[in-house]
Amino acid sequence: MTSMSSSTPGLSSAPTSAHIRDEERRTVGALLEAERERLLPLPAHAPSTHRMEALRSGKPPYLRFDTNDYSIPHTLARKPLDALGGRRHGARHARRGAVATHVRSYAKRQVIEDLAHIDPLVAEKKRAWELRGRDRLRALCPTPMLSWR
Repeated sequence: MTSMSSSTPGLSSAPTSAHIRDEERRTVGALLEAERERLLPLPAHAPSTHRMEALRSGKPPYLRFDTNDYSIPHTLARKPLDALGGRRHGARHARRGAVATHVRSYAKRQVIEDLAHIDPLVAEKKRAWELRGRDRLRALCPTPMLSWR
């Protein structure tokens, strides 16, 4: 095996004067000032980053938005609603205005509930509380190991 030395043409690590550019000697601020005249001006109004979808829930009072289920008042189940999702908050709108607002969750396959939406339904269905409490307990507990081998 032959070793490569700095005497091999084309493999020298020292830059030659042909490769040094003026930009390498200027500061970032100086380069920005030179580039500024070629940049487009900022728009007068910031663009909207919200996403709106027309949705309808099934029998359960939840709307699915970005793989998460967000609670809505049970009186609006199966009715058309507009889901408006922003970076931090999401809102569910009916024709009369906002009916539900939640903090936006970027987790996947989560159920985001507001007890103000769930409690009236529980009061309407007396037996629902016992089952709901059990389901919440199951959701919070880690899954048991299937076998101890």
